[in-house]
Amino acid sequence: MKHPHSKKFAKVRNYQSQQQAFLIGLLNDQCDIVFQKPFKISKKTLQFLTIKLILFPKQDEIDFSSLVKQKCESILSLEMKKGLEHKTAIRRFENNKHTIGLDLLRDILESFGYFFNTKKSSGKKGTLIMENIYEVFHNDVFIFSQRDIITKGEMINKYLTNIIRHSVDFTLPKNCNVINNIMCHI
Repeated sequence: MKHPHSKKFAKVRNYQSQQQAFLIGLLNDQCDIVFQKPFKISKKTLQFLTIKLILFPKQDEIDFSSLVKQKCESILSLEMKKGLEHKTAIRRFENNKHTIGLDLLRDILESFGYFFNTKKSSGKKGTLIMENIYEVFHNDVFIFSQRDIITKGEMINKYLTNIIRHSVDFTLPKNCNVINNIMCHI
């Protein structure tokens, strides 16, 4: 018998992956994005992508994976000092990578004029609270709904996961035609 929460977990994890891919779609207008192959390929839910670097024109870059890791490590250290069990702290570390990664993508996009209406998810005691996006605005104009985030995000996720499966590192070039087509026309 499956765990009673597995459907709910899959739905939450899929929406995290859809949001991530959707945010990547928005960000792709501004920069190249370097992905690295994840340690494990997800079989039951959409793959949460591992962003390594974000490369802006004029040699500006964000070492995305290092930033996320540093933030997660500082939270891990704090929790361990408070007496949290090592096993629990490590599990939270993995979950925190998703939350912090999505927060960082939103922060970057906000610097380009995007605004997101979000709803906070109910987190378990002591865990970071995930903010789920349900509306997207650009320069104060509504541009995408939650339905758009789900459909476009899933298409982008599947496209990128298929590429990443067959490579160690992959660079998504700025203004990728496939991503632009999904974001603009579907």
